[in-house]
Amino acid sequence: MGNVHKVEVVVHVDDALNEDQRSDLVSHLRDCEGVEDARFTERRNHLLLIDYDRERLRAQDVLGYVRANHVGAELVGPI
Repeated sequence: MGNVHKVEVVVHVDDALNEDQRSDLVSHLRDCEGVEDARFTERRNHLLLIDYDRERLRAQDVLGYVRANHVGAELVGPI
């Protein structure tokens, strides 16, 4: 992407997801428009880091992408 205004946000995942569920969620998020990357933190499977283009999305939009997967989640904030 040419001119991306990347921001990283932390999302707390309320649900206990297994490895396959976390992988599926990350894959889905990476396919969402405006999301640059998504990954769970090592040894903290309830914290999800999501990089997104702030010119195209708001943090609430990103949280909506997570919740659209029927996952309970809360926005912790930007890094």
